[in-house]
Amino acid sequence: MRDLKELFQEHIQTLQARTEKVLSHTNYPGIVINAADELFYYVDDMAYTYKPTPHFRYFCPSKGINHKLVIRPGQKPKLYYYKPSDFWEEFEDIGDEYWVDSFEIEVVSDKNLLWKKIENYQSFAFVGPEHQKLGNAKLADNPQSLVNGLDWERSFKTPYEIECTKRANEIGAKGHIAAQKSFFEGGSERDIFMAYVQGTGQLETEHPYPAIVGVNDKSAILHYRRKRTAPKNGALLLLDAGATYQGYASDITRTSLTDAAPKELHEIKKRLNEVQLQLCDSVKPDLPCRDFLYDSQKKVTQILLDMDILRGVNPEEAVTNRFTRCFYPHGLSHMLGIQVHDVAGRQASQFQDNILKKESGGIQNRNQRNLGVGNIITIEPGIYFNETLLGPVRPNTENFNWEIIDRLIPFGGMRIEDNVVVTEGKATNLTRSFLPE
Repeated sequence: MRDLKELFQEHIQTLQARTEKVLSHTNYPGIVINAADELFYYVDDMAYTYKPTPHFRYFCPSKGINHKLVIRPGQKPKLYYYKPSDFWEEFEDIGDEYWVDSFEIEVVSDKNLLWKKIENYQSFAFVGPEHQKLGNAKLADNPQSLVNGLDWERSFKTPYEIECTKRANEIGAKGHIAAQKSFFEGGSERDIFMAYVQGTGQLETEHPYPAIVGVNDKSAILHYRRKRTAPKNGALLLLDAGATYQGYASDITRTSLTDAAPKELHEIKKRLNEVQLQLCDSVKPDLPCRDFLYDSQKKVTQILLDMDILRGVNPEEAVTNRFTRCFYPHGLSHMLGIQVHDVAGRQASQFQDNILKKESGGIQNRNQRNLGVGNIITIEPGIYFNETLLGPVRPNTENFNWEIIDRLIPFGGMRIEDNVVVTEGKATNLTRSFLPE
């Protein structure tokens, strides 16, 4: 395992070169990036869980609010570090962090003075929220061409970013193992979630997204958020939960079955796992994500045909007629990084505006582009038995085997998700080395 400080120094050098290229294309002399202030609930003095602007986190792992970062060609990034003297809240010293040597740092204790200092960077681009606080400073407000250029560069992860994502996978895998143990011991959704938190050693606010902990039928609700205290002793668990390391996310899904689950579900899970691994192995540079999604749809459809859940069509016809969508209604993958649904998946080129298009079978995939070396993506096929999806096609008794489907609906559905790095050779699966099943 390489030293994080060494990796970060290389990371900053790469980012400096990338940003200089974007600045050259967009004709700005530099960039001011705002880490952002706290946001508060309506008519309340309680703040939301804080997350810095992702563009700031890309350059600087520093925690805390209101920091400002200045990027200039040929110079060290300048960090205005906000640290007021305060007895209500803790504002940490920078300390001897692995990243501090990569910055020119000025500590500022007054928030208004911090904004005043930004006025020195006239004609720079400003990236982040709160542009209205700039006062007399003449900075371009989040220019789209520049943001597109930065986003495109952010999609190609440096070795430092890959290492952070790998460590986030290791932490998340520990949580999944602890949660699976709780499930097999008869735990409720809340019990399982508490076991996950304990397993990761991270607070819920440190997780990259709210965990999905679906037992039985709730597993077929794609973004299910409740964590019930009952029932216990479920037959099926779908756990979609991640962790973070230095701001980088893992996004992992596993499905677990007990002997109480119908035998068809055990066979479906076995086959879905095989398909998911095949898809992971097929990742390569220049792979069109549209084709990747279509391939996954056909593979999932073949499982449904082999299990006699769908009948009377071939995989291509099932996708075209949107039969597959009744069981597999979401995309296959998205970019992963500082943001769980990371940037530039819908850009065809570096400075093109983001465009979302309908995919095959009417599914919107968050990845529209061809994959490139350094992209980190999720791969997450699923099969669900959800009445909301299936109800509109119930009149079709020719292509849908309702006897099997109705037997499986009370048990929900399943998804398997790994995080994969695109390389020149065989793709690197960051999840399976820590969580084989």
